[in-house]
Amino acid sequence: LRNEVKDITKFWLDLGVDGFRLDASKYIDLNSEVTQLWWHDFNSYVKSINKDAFIVGENWDTSVNYVAKFMKSMDSSFNFNLRDVILDAARGNDVDLVKTIEKRNSIYVNENPNFIDTMFVGNHDVNRLSNEVLNSSEKQKLALNILMTLPGTPFIYYGEELGQRGVKPDEDIREAMDWYKDTTG
Repeated sequence: LRNEVKDITKFWLDLGVDGFRLDASKYIDLNSEVTQLWWHDFNSYVKSINKDAFIVGENWDTSVNYVAKFMKSMDSSFNFNLRDVILDAARGNDVDLVKTIEKRNSIYVNENPNFIDTMFVGNHDVNRLSNEVLNSSEKQKLALNILMTLPGTPFIYYGEELGQRGVKPDEDIREAMDWYKDTTG
């Protein structure tokens, strides 16, 4: 299976793909050490084909220390905890973004001095930004401005830039892009 995954990976790299987003990457094996070893091997394989390829994992966990372990075997990991802080700031709550980022960075840099932070305000697993900030276009803009001005690599879930709405269940947050002004297309 591992060799087949590598063959598929090589196929895409040979076509010019320059990175991979790894969904639910912390769930390869019940033993986290086995999971870490696999991603280390996978990352090494990818870099042997394209040293500049970017590997970002979805390692959703409340423990910054747990997520930091993935920084050894990936270029980056989606920062779910920072998402919550960005949303709190956009809602007008009293948060200290700088302190949060500095604390997390001090942990991540111990695992990988060259880690790249990957931030977002929405994805296919959470309610859409518009709903999270009570459909306020000003708060949406603030959240996206915070996202785009932080150091690291920002990801934007399709439709967030248009204020697309949606809450769980998944069918409502993974619906097609709203291409029409009245969002009923």
